Amino acid sequence: MNRILFSCLVCLAISASILANDSTYYVSGNCLIPLQETDISISEEHLSFTLRDDCFVDVDVNYVFFNPSDKKKNITMGFEAEASSGAYDTIFQPNSGHPYIKDFAVVFNGLALPYTNGIVVNSNHNDSLTVFKPITEFDRYIPFERFDEFDVPFVDESALYDIKNNEMVYYSYAYYFNCVFEPGYNIVKHSYRYRTSHGSSFSFMIPYWLKPAQRWEGGKIDTFTMTVRAENTAKHFGILSEAFSDNDFYILDGDGKTRKTSLYDEHCTEVSLRNGTVACIIKDFEPKYDMEIFSGDYLYRQDYKEYPLGEFFDRKYGLGALERAQNTAEEKRIIRNLPYANRGYVFKDESLRQYFSKIWWYIPDPLWAPSDSDFTDIEHRYIKNASRP
Repeated sequence: MNRILFSCLVCLAISASILANDSTYYVSGNCLIPLQETDISISEEHLSFTLRDDCFVDVDVNYVFFNPSDKKKNITMGFEAEASSGAYDTIFQPNSGHPYIKDFAVVFNGLALPYTNGIVVNSNHNDSLTVFKPITEFDRYIPFERFDEFDVPFVDESALYDIKNNEMVYYSYAYYFNCVFEPGYNIVKHSYRYRTSHGSSFSFMIPYWLKPAQRWEGGKIDTFTMTVRAENTAKHFGILSEAFSDNDFYILDGDGKTRKTSLYDEHCTEVSLRNGTVACIIKDFEPKYDMEIFSGDYLYRQDYKEYPLGEFFDRKYGLGALERAQNTAEEKRIIRNLPYANRGYVFKDESLRQYFSKIWWYIPDPLWAPSDSDFTDIEHRYIKNASRP
C-alpha cells in the first residue's frame, strides 16, 4: 500500500497545480522475515514508533517467536527496505545498506547479531515472492546513474535496468543475519532509524510494511501491539490502514486524543499527541494490509476547514502545505501564537481562546507556563516573520 498511497498523494498534488516532483519517498519500515520455509511462528510483536523533529523516526520492534520443535533451528532472517524515489541525493550503494536508514541493530536472545547487506528484487512489487536472493551480477543490472550509457530512459531511482531481459526491475536493500532458535520461545529485538518521506501535500509520511509477517508459520501474530510516541514534542498525524478497522487506538500516556476518519475509503485514525503515547493491541492479528503514518496537514486537503491557519502545525514543518504568502494582521497574530497553542497554552485573549478551541488538535494544558526556551528555529522564524508589518 505504501507506493500506492504515495502515488495517490502525488496525483492529488498535481490536480491541485502543485509540482509532483516536490514529493520524495525515502524508505519504508518493514518486519523481519524468514528466508526459508519454517514452522516457527510469531507469538508476540510490539511495534513502536517514536516521532522526532529532525525528519527521522525511531523504530523498535520486540518479537517473541515460538519454535515448536524440541531441537534448535538455524534460520536466516532478512530485513527488506525499498529503494528511495525522488530524492535528489539518492546514491546506489549495494554493499553499505540503505542510505536513509541509520543505527540498524538486531539482538537475539540477548546477544547482538552481525549482519550483511545486499540488493534484492523488490518483493513489494511481487507479493508471491517469499524467498529473495542478493543481486550480484552488477554487469547485468544497471543503476539509474548509468542509464545514459545504455540509452535507457530514466524511470525511477528505485529501478535497475536488466540488460539480459531488457526490462526494468525495482530493487530493495536487504539486511541478512542468522539466528539459532532454541526450542520454545525466543526473543528478538530489532531497531533502526529511518528518514520520513514528504511531499507538497504532506509534511511527513512514514510507510511501513506489515504484510511480510505472513511468511511466518500460521500467517498471523498471537498478540500484536503498536505504539506511536511523541517524546518532548507534539505531533498531529493519521494512521492509515484497513488492518486497524476493527480496533481502536487509545492514549496510553501523556496528553492526546484520537478520532476515526477515512482517506481514499480506507480506515484512518487521526491522532493529536503531546509528550505521550498512542497504542493499539490486537489478538490473533492477520497482517493483510500495510500501513502509513502521515502528517495531519494532508487530512485537510480532502476537507478544507474554516480555520486553515490552525488546522495543522508542527514544530519541524510549521504550517506545512497550508501556509500562505500574504496574511492579514489577525492571521499574523494567530501564526505568532501557533507555537504556544502547540504546547497547550491556555490563552487569556478571548478571540485567540475561541479560535484555538475550535482546532481539533489543540489540547489545553493549564500547567504549562508560557516560554519560548524550547522553540525550534522554524518556530522562531514564524514568530519573527509574523511580527513584521
